[in-house]
Amino acid sequence: MKTYLGSIGLLLFALFSVVAGAQTTREVKHSPGAGQFATVQAAYDVSASGDTVLIIDNSAPFVETVNINRTGITVKGDPSLDPRPTVTAASPGLWHAIVGTGTNNTVENLILVGGDWSCVDANAGGLMTLRNCKISKGAATAVYAEGPTLNLIDCLLTEGPCGLKIIGAGTVTLTGCTVTGNATREIIIASTASATLNLNSTLIMAAPGAGDAPWHRLIDHDPGLTYHLNVDNCTLASGGASVTDIGIIARDGDSLSFMNSIFYNMSTTLNVGGTPAALIENYNAYQKVLNTTGSYGTAGAQSLNLADTDPLFKDAAAGDYRVYSSSPVAKLNSTGTPAYAGSAGVYQCVNQWKNVNVPNVHVSAPVIDGTINDSEWADAVPIVMNHANMLASFGFAGAATNATDADFSGTYYFLWDAQYLYGAAKVNDAQVVYLQDQAHASGLNGTDAAQFILANESAMTGAAGGAGQYIFDFAPGFSDATSTAGFFQHWNSVSAPNTLVKSRLVTGGYEVEFAIKWSDLTSMPITPAIGTKLGFVTLLINKSTPAADDFWFTADAATIWSDASTWNKFTLTGAVPVELSNFSVE
Repeated sequence: MKTYLGSIGLLLFALFSVVAGAQTTREVKHSPGAGQFATVQAAYDVSASGDTVLIIDNSAPFVETVNINRTGITVKGDPSLDPRPTVTAASPGLWHAIVGTGTNNTVENLILVGGDWSCVDANAGGLMTLRNCKISKGAATAVYAEGPTLNLIDCLLTEGPCGLKIIGAGTVTLTGCTVTGNATREIIIASTASATLNLNSTLIMAAPGAGDAPWHRLIDHDPGLTYHLNVDNCTLASGGASVTDIGIIARDGDSLSFMNSIFYNMSTTLNVGGTPAALIENYNAYQKVLNTTGSYGTAGAQSLNLADTDPLFKDAAAGDYRVYSSSPVAKLNSTGTPAYAGSAGVYQCVNQWKNVNVPNVHVSAPVIDGTINDSEWADAVPIVMNHANMLASFGFAGAATNATDADFSGTYYFLWDAQYLYGAAKVNDAQVVYLQDQAHASGLNGTDAAQFILANESAMTGAAGGAGQYIFDFAPGFSDATSTAGFFQHWNSVSAPNTLVKSRLVTGGYEVEFAIKWSDLTSMPITPAIGTKLGFVTLLINKSTPAADDFWFTADAATIWSDASTWNKFTLTGAVPVELSNFSVE
């Protein structure tokens, strides 16, 4: 038992009690020591407002029903444990893993498994919050909401007949949650009185295969009832091959609001049985034209939406409905059109190169000879620029021509030491347009090139080309395609005389290696050290014909030159190879 003092004064305490003003953390484990508890319920029953019940054991599930019937207590799994501790009611005679009848209680960082009725029963009482929990199974539903206020934050609701069943007249709010993999309905409103459901930054998805049942519904609604539904910054998606899922069931008198959200791959997006009291739809995107059964009525506004728009999900087939920042629906403005300067987004916008770790050279620096040797670059994190990772090419002065990865794609590698930042680019290019000679190197984007932006972290502001921002083009070969390369810089006039660069033509493209000396970057010096952060963008330029250039970017194409704050970041790390910090949410 750990005791934390919250006030100054005389403290008298015994094994299981504290005086007013103190907050106690009570530890739970299967083989308890002095001051510890063998069950969650035993620890909870001697707790008071402000206390924490901390489960520090993940060696086996705690098989019990925990009755959360007091006020202001937190029950949580130790965040350092992987996997999280489990509380399960998967035993004959246990109806729920958690029953909430108290007020202002929090349950977090746990795996919760349901029993003969539900996994979590948020019953009468006041506010109950569940945070960072996997809530699964239950004979009727994963979460049963009866009380006046239930908040679910960063939770997964899955593996039940439905994920959430609302029967009370209160307010249920999901923020940053995923509801998926439930047998017939993801959410059902079966309240005997008007309830409110708020969905914020949440994914509701019929798991692949679930759509084969023609009556699977994402949000269902029993007849004879009314409710308020607010959907903001969410994705609702069908994963079924037959695309027969129904998105939302609405009935006479309901109040509905859909804002900044994606509705994807459903045979009927909204099934209206009657006339809603209000129906507002603004700044949404539909993978198909909004399919509606029933009447909208006259009380709503339907405007500023994108119809028949492919949101370019990362991998919808695998159930990954995050969108990259380059998605046409990633940011919508008040006109309902893509606007990268806008603040609205849908579900999670991700840039998979937003944070990249660059390992230190721990044996010997790579030889800059234009030949990318696997042993030299083995510790570097590959930045793969192709159709799968970039999602869309950005054509200039004509249609984009990079139809396949063989036509145009590539991979960057980076390492560092106290003297240099080392880089390499292996580029697939069906038609290499290489540099004529160094005298022609001043032509902006005049040749195929591996382009690279490097910046002092404090210089990641304003338009590109300012102090502390260094923009290089590394162009393959000269007119005789020897193993030499040219380079020049855009806008920033730092000469970088000690830069090393070599390239060579290879079958299907070219390779280029370069080394940028830290001491040449003088307009806003960079001191290399473990933990140093740098702004960066990698680009590839494909000059296939004079009329059509193709570009790959690892940053937002619409803001790359106007807003340096949208660039990616390098973190210089130690000698031990570190994996890429993938899919950082913007």
